[in-house]
Amino acid sequence: GGAIKVTTFPTEKDAEFTLTVTASCEGEHSEPKQVKVTVKAKAEQGGGDEKQQKTIVILASNFTGILVNQYADGGVDATINDIIIHGDKLAKKSGTGDVMQGQKSAMVIKNVTDLGRIVSLTIKFNSDTTKTTSISIKFGSTNSVNEHTDKCEDYTKDYVFTAEETQSFGYFQICNDTKGALYMDSITIVYEK
Repeated sequence: GGAIKVTTFPTEKDAEFTLTVTASCEGEHSEPKQVKVTVKAKAEQGGGDEKQQKTIVILASNFTGILVNQYADGGVDATINDIIIHGDKLAKKSGTGDVMQGQKSAMVIKNVTDLGRIVSLTIKFNSDTTKTTSISIKFGSTNSVNEHTDKCEDYTKDYVFTAEETQSFGYFQICNDTKGALYMDSITIVYEK
């Protein structure tokens, strides 16, 4: 009553073969048994075209040329995992580690490089964000980001967007819409590409 484990590897097309198994124990041998093994092609197993899930974390220090408490003309760029992120009216908050500071009614952070499919986007707010701040977070399959928009006015907890199965957004844009400055500890994006 023993068990035999057969490990197969995905093939380019379906394959079928027969194993002949004989067991031996203390000099006695069993009758040979033939076992039929079928191996399915990679595509049917889902192994051939699966997308890899990746994560990027955006911090103030990722942006080249970011200034402390001052907004750079022309904006700043960050390259993380070959993904380019652009920030307009974005600065590094003074006296803190890596806090991003977004100018009131003007800040925009967006990706320049297509992310494939955004699985989730999380904004961790810094406690210095004022109650008068309101941001919009936009998503789209092109850089026009006009397919889905969220508004956020509660900065006591993280903002979290999780894509539904039918949503395939490769681009995002975060905008500070109103009078208060926006302070973010980090933006974390999980994407499939």
